[in-house]
Amino acid sequence: MDSDYLYYTFPTYGYLTKQFTVSDLSPVLLEIDSIKSNFVKAENVNSKLAGQIERQYKLDKSKKHIEDLILPFAQEYDRIFNYFKSFKCLSTIPDITLDDVWVNFQKKYEYNPPHDHSGVLSFVIWVNIPYTSTDEKLYSPGYNSISPKSGNFEFFYINNVNGISVETISVSKETELTCIIFPSTFVHQVYPFYTSDDYRISVAGNFKFNIS
Repeated sequence: MDSDYLYYTFPTYGYLTKQFTVSDLSPVLLEIDSIKSNFVKAENVNSKLAGQIERQYKLDKSKKHIEDLILPFAQEYDRIFNYFKSFKCLSTIPDITLDDVWVNFQKKYEYNPPHDHSGVLSFVIWVNIPYTSTDEKLYSPGYNSISPKSGNFEFFYINNVNGISVETISVSKETELTCIIFPSTFVHQVYPFYTSDDYRISVAGNFKFNIS
């Protein structure tokens, strides 16, 4: 396995993470900056998404770059987990291609409820995280909870005794430019954050089988 990848396993399948650089994401960052400079001109995709987020926009100009960047990552996912063979309805495994891709400008108190995606594999890139995990733990409403959650990303999965478990992934300033990839059917959610007035910016997308 490429040493740049980190992988995590649930009872069935799991997820991979990879750290990108500003240079890797340069065309994506340019398009995000362009959208941010004039939200009115961007294509809002709220009606297609579950997010309780005001500003969610389609990415067009950098879509090909994102596909080229993430496709090897998706192929590595299948190599590790042998995931595509789980689609028993297919006699042969077709190539995958990037379908929808969008950017979220998440504000303080906004959130993504539990949901899944369309497609075969989905990914998220945490582009800009305007808070630290320390600040969120200290100053969010759940600071005294046994399980602080604010600002985090979370998967739901069926455990070995057929109960529902969660995998909570800390997302903060320290995880900027990290990409995570996972099966599109994985139910996941994003908690609100409380300690910054800046946008939490993430890019998300779905790969689908290329079946003509």
